Formats: sequence, structure tokens, C-alpha cells
Amino acid sequence: MTNSAAILQLPLDSGRSVRLGAESGAGSAFLRTLASVLQLECRETADLSGCRAVLASQTPSASKFVRCRRMMRSGENLVVYPVVRNHPMRECEALQLRALLCGAVTLEMLYRPGSFALMHGTLLEEPDGGILLFGTSGIGKSTTRKRYIAEGGVSVADDAVLCYTENGEFFARRLPTWSDWFQFGSSSRSYPVKDSIRLKSVLWLSRGSERQEITSAAYAKWHAQLMSALVLHCHTVMRDFSDIEAETLLNTMWEFIVKLDAKFPPRTLQAHLDHPLMPTLASGGIK
Repeated sequence: MTNSAAILQLPLDSGRSVRLGAESGAGSAFLRTLASVLQLECRETADLSGCRAVLASQTPSASKFVRCRRMMRSGENLVVYPVVRNHPMRECEALQLRALLCGAVTLEMLYRPGSFALMHGTLLEEPDGGILLFGTSGIGKSTTRKRYIAEGGVSVADDAVLCYTENGEFFARRLPTWSDWFQFGSSSRSYPVKDSIRLKSVLWLSRGSERQEITSAAYAKWHAQLMSALVLHCHTVMRDFSDIEAETLLNTMWEFIVKLDAKFPPRTLQAHLDHPLMPTLASGGIK
């Protein structure tokens, strides 16, 4: 395997992509592994100037770090540094994975906004479309996914999902689950990011007190949860944004929510472990 610098194109909406790069050495080796997981082509290059985010081969001195984090802004682009910690390699790679993917998409949303967004959520896949679940961390998205799989369903993406809208429809792309990378390393399952899935439902996940059902949600709570889901994976990069940049990105996110409002009514899945999940989804008026 060559150790030369490398790039890959991460698809966003149906016609756009963002370029990710890696310097020669361990960085390019990791990018090639990521490309394999995403089922994308990774190419050698001598020029990384067009990359929104670049994985560096070495960590700079601590004095050059921004708040001692794993990334630094370089104009409109991002440099992601190797994680040097007393952890297994797969855990360090998982942190690099999140910084590289989320950082690149966040800056692309800021500098070249379009009809796409990065969502903190879980994607349940059905033959006629996907069901996107979002909600606060710890509410049970991963547990709901496991329940869905145990009942015979298919779900690959859990944590970060790329969403975009086109001609009034919404679509989702699977991104690697960093918790899977923590557990399995580079043998993590495949995430065919090119294969977008049409969304047939978007549901705010909450917990049912006595039963499990899909009900209408108050607009204010629905919007607050949506904005939180859109901000979560962008937050690390946003710490270094100016007030104007942060406002610009939040406005872009709000525009995405407005488009989503036009397609999906505000509804919540009140989940309960004592009830099977698939009958609830089937009876919830999802179309």
C-alpha cells in the first residue's frame, strides 16, 4: 500500500461533494481505510489545496494547538491531527474519524451552504424508505436501533447521518458510527455513503411512560430538538467560529428545518421497552 498523500470525495446532496485529504504516511493509510468503509474511491495526489479538511501526518507542538484540541482552522479549511493518547489505536482512529468527517461537512455548510445537513440521529431502513430518529443523547436511539434489528429490521447508521433535500423529498446517507469504530476498529461494517435512502418519516424519539405510540409533538419542542440534532456534530468546530460565522451557520440550519417542516409533521415516537417496535411504526401513519 502506498504512503503518498490521498484524497476522497464525500457526497453531500445529489450533485455535490466535499473533498477530504490526508498527508502521506499514517494519515493517508487511515483515509484509504475510511474510503473502503464508505465504499468510495481514494486517489493519490500531490495537491491537497482543494480539500476542506486534511488529516495531518504529525501532531504539532502543544503551543500550536487551538485549546489543545485535535484540529485547527486554516482559512476556510481544517487540519485534523493524529490523536496521541494512551488508548488502543481504534479508539484514536474513532476520534480522528469524527473530527475529519464532521469538521469537513460543518465548514462546507458554512462556506458553501446548500440543501444538506449533518444530523445526530439513527436511521432505520425499510424497503420503501427510511425512518430518521433524532433526540437528546442518552434518550435511547441506539437502543431503539437494536430493538429494530432484533425484530428483523435493517439499520446501519447510528450517530451521524448526512441528510439532503431535493424536489420536495428528503434523503439520508449513512456515515460510520464512531462507537462501532471504538469497538471494532477498521473492521467496522460498511457504510455505502453513495447509496442515499429516501426518508419517509422523521420522528423525535422520547420515552413513553406506560405505552408506546407515535403522537403529535409541540412545534417549539420539535424545533428545539431538531436544532440540537443539527448542532451536535458541528459544535466542536463551531467553538472557533466568530459570532458572525456562528450566526450564518445557524441560519443555514434553520433554513433546512423550515424545508423539513414543509414535508414532515412534528411527531414523536414515545418508545417503551415492553412493546414491540415494528407494529408501532407500522400503525403510526408513516407514509
